[in-house]
Amino acid sequence: STIVLILLAGCIKVKRTETTTITTTITTTTIKPGTCITDSDCKSFCISNITCEQYKYFHIESKCEKGKCLCRCVEDKLPQLIPPEGNEFVYEGKTYIRTNKITDCNGDIKRIGNVTIWVDIYNGYIYSPYEIDIGKGIYKCYRWFQEPGVIIRLDKKRYGQGRPVKISTINIDIVNKTITYPIIERFDKNWTEIKRVLCPCNSKCNETHLLPLNVDETKKSEWNGREEYCNGSELVSKSAPIGRYRIKVYVNGNGTVYSREFDIKPNVKATVTTDKDVYTSQEIMNIEVNISSGGDIENVSLYLVGISSGQARGLNEKRHIDIKEGKMTMSFNYLIPYCSVSSCSIIKPGEYTVRLILVYNEDIIGSAKKKVRIEPKQTV
Repeated sequence: STIVLILLAGCIKVKRTETTTITTTITTTTIKPGTCITDSDCKSFCISNITCEQYKYFHIESKCEKGKCLCRCVEDKLPQLIPPEGNEFVYEGKTYIRTNKITDCNGDIKRIGNVTIWVDIYNGYIYSPYEIDIGKGIYKCYRWFQEPGVIIRLDKKRYGQGRPVKISTINIDIVNKTITYPIIERFDKNWTEIKRVLCPCNSKCNETHLLPLNVDETKKSEWNGREEYCNGSELVSKSAPIGRYRIKVYVNGNGTVYSREFDIKPNVKATVTTDKDVYTSQEIMNIEVNISSGGDIENVSLYLVGISSGQARGLNEKRHIDIKEGKMTMSFNYLIPYCSVSSCSIIKPGEYTVRLILVYNEDIIGSAKKKVRIEPKQTV
């Protein structure tokens, strides 16, 4: 109850009024499985209680009718996969020929009009559907190629200097072939063959021997990324220079097949160290640069910079060097500028970074850094 004060002239009268409290009761109805009020009450029930084993592809429909759930299996039709007609098909301006080779579908699936194909860009094939069963995980296709013959595939497009190149020579023709060992060529104004040694020095062997390559056969080989020749019984070997390369194979003694071109890039690792971590004013800093390379690289620019404050640069060393295959070490000395608690010439006390940068043909091929601390010289 609430007390209301009514102020009258000369007296106070108290009037009591009553308020009513209304309580609302919410009744929760528990729905028995298979019964419903709306369609949404049936969805989980139907999924849990109905099987559609008679269909390979299906979905389940559910609805509420007169308080009961009605569940129904609906068969889904797999979109029709239509292969190209005939034995030739033009894709992106290239004519492909169908073989009778049935294999796993491979590559990216494409829809060209009503036709469905798989495109294997790397190997140069396309595939058309032969037997597709998603439920059983079966994806079988006919294989198509541009021209019957021999193709060469590589495992990469770029290789570090001194790293091996893996080669696959594949017969995609319908007849057996013979091939030579892979020949390595480098472009330097013209394509020039790289020297290789396929037999032990001072031994007799036929390096031009033809190898059989049967239909659908793949011969794998590896080039060690090196130029090699025999000096008597001694093998002379060094990493092939940086540049552009390709693989060549002679087929049946007259035809020539080439791989796509690939690059050999610098394969350099570098570190920079100092003889101490903390230096003081006018102390000599001994810096050591270590370089490891997969091959020879001529005319490399070496920059050693750091120990700078503001616009003034302290350490600023530049040299033109020839990097040799293997490991090499270079030493540098740097005099720390004068710096005291009260006065510093070029630098201020604090932490600095010594940076090493190696540049070849305007590209950074190696870098490293080392942090040091410079403290002021204490004066008495």
